[in-house]
Amino acid sequence: MKYWKDAERIVSMNDSLAMATVDADGTPRVAPIGSLFLTEEGRGIYFEKLPKGQRGNLDRDGRFSILAGRGGMLFWLKALTRGRFSSLPGLRLVGRAGKRRSCTPEERKLFDSKFGTYRFTRGYGLLWKDMSIVRDLEFERVEPVSVGPMTRELI
Repeated sequence: MKYWKDAERIVSMNDSLAMATVDADGTPRVAPIGSLFLTEEGRGIYFEKLPKGQRGNLDRDGRFSILAGRGGMLFWLKALTRGRFSSLPGLRLVGRAGKRRSCTPEERKLFDSKFGTYRFTRGYGLLWKDMSIVRDLEFERVEPVSVGPMTRELI
């Protein structure tokens, strides 16, 4: 799948992604997510607890789009100074979500490897203590985010 290696790199270093779904009346809904893991080419899992609006949308219509953007002042400052990006500033991952299911012990270990360092905080207990439900994701395509002439050489 074109741009898959870029997706692995950008998603692995990004804790703040945004998932778009469609409400029953056709209204787009975008919500932040942080618990996306790419497992193999074209596939991943999403730990689902919050937000509840996304859950209902995915139950009704599994289509989604995830925006994974690069952050960091240094990354952007270098690109702005050079007038071009040295690597993609972001991607859209478009696909379909499966039904909700309980995570496996291996999947929970994967979650803990990313967020376990926060387990002694109050926020961890409020947000992530009971992360046990996942959805399998199948990606149909990965689209690079274009920033005009600054990404021309990369796309």
